[in-house]
Amino acid sequence: MARRKIRKLKKSIYILCAVVILGIGIFLGIYFNLLSVFSKTEVEPAKKKLTKVEVKAPQDYTIRMFMVGDALIHDSLYRDAKLSDGTYDFKPMLEYIKPISSKYDLAYYNQETILGGPELGYSNYPRFNSPYEVGDGFLDAGFNVVSLATNHTMDKGEAGVLNSVNYWKSKNVAYSGQWSSFDDRLEQTSKIYEKNGITYAFLSYTTWTNGLETP
Repeated sequence: MARRKIRKLKKSIYILCAVVILGIGIFLGIYFNLLSVFSKTEVEPAKKKLTKVEVKAPQDYTIRMFMVGDALIHDSLYRDAKLSDGTYDFKPMLEYIKPISSKYDLAYYNQETILGGPELGYSNYPRFNSPYEVGDGFLDAGFNVVSLATNHTMDKGEAGVLNSVNYWKSKNVAYSGQWSSFDDRLEQTSKIYEKNGITYAFLSYTTWTNGLETP
């Protein structure tokens, strides 16, 4: 009787194990079958939208500059430039420099003697005064940057400086070194110019004025 019960128990255990193993086999079969199916399906990855960034090549900026000086106008020069009508023409004196200076972006010269005009009387060394037409000649030759601060700036006193400043203010030129007032000095020295995409400032100074005091 006991042996029969043991045989039934063993049989039940064998059946249970067989069912479990069969179940595991079925599960694994289904799993690997599904895995095989999904592995064959190509899933297209999402395409990323790329923003095209345009990179500009660095740009070069160039200024060509030409510099001369000093324009020290002795009486022999303005006598030679005098015309029959009493005016002056200094352009012929610059005819050989004009083809060179007019080709440059910036052409600088130093106006050594004051352009004080005829009302102050033209004069020679040691206290000069020169005609306005000197400036006209240099401007015609393409000069566009003018230094005005020199040891001869005060040769004709305050009146000479004011006449000179009024003349240069009427021209399309960058000038520095003489002012009609302290406010005018601040305005002129704070100017920023531009040429060929390059900004620049221009300042002019002198160490002395031949012992003549500035107002």
